[in-house]
Amino acid sequence: MYYVELLRARRVLFWYTISVFGLVALIGISVLGGHGNIEDAGTIPLSELLLACTVGAYVVATIVSTSLISESATLPITWTRPVPRDRIAWTFVAIDLATILAGYLVIVAAVLVCLAIFGLLGSVQVTPGAWGAFVLGLGSAVMWYALTSAASSRLSAHGVRVAALSWFAFLVIGSVWAAPVPAPIHAVLTVLNYLNPIAYINGVVVEGHVRSSAHNAIALSQTARIALEWIIAAVAVTAAVRLWSTREA
Repeated sequence: MYYVELLRARRVLFWYTISVFGLVALIGISVLGGHGNIEDAGTIPLSELLLACTVGAYVVATIVSTSLISESATLPITWTRPVPRDRIAWTFVAIDLATILAGYLVIVAAVLVCLAIFGLLGSVQVTPGAWGAFVLGLGSAVMWYALTSAASSRLSAHGVRVAALSWFAFLVIGSVWAAPVPAPIHAVLTVLNYLNPIAYINGVVVEGHVRSSAHNAIALSQTARIALEWIIAAVAVTAAVRLWSTREA
């Protein structure tokens, strides 16, 4: 049964990597053709590059968040095996988390290759907050996965729909929060942003600190953001496992 999830993860990573590096190849061909040259881009902080790459991790997290619910059709057979249901679910989760990490590293590698194509790899500056930015970005993607998995764990036929709607929900919450809305609505959106993975990577500067700004929905330091997003992810993924393993076949 675990082999099925491994095959699913391999398939996701294969097509994701092909798509990402296919785009890199097109960029390389364009540069070789004399198009898209960049003479000076200044310094590129590695921490900001890592945070920008979380978009790729979000894509992978969205896709694999349906892994548990994808087994709905075979649950009557799966649950007859002499293996605890929780163990099955946690194994799936472990494979999914490894897939998200791999997807994150793939997009980082692709961006570095693109910079090398443009001759800008030397402009990348390793900043003190780079490691923190990586953990923050990865935690944001894992939080996305966990919340989406929990929301879809009992919805046999709507897992993909929930995963797709998560993009709409998270983007709208952040966008409307920044809009001039009445104070009560703004207060509600502020609370909701603490469940919005995208909000956790907004406002982080090169040194790993967070800008104090009226346009920053989450008023926490980077360290506090890392702690909170991983706690939320742990709670949500535990809920997803529990809801899935106690459902009726």
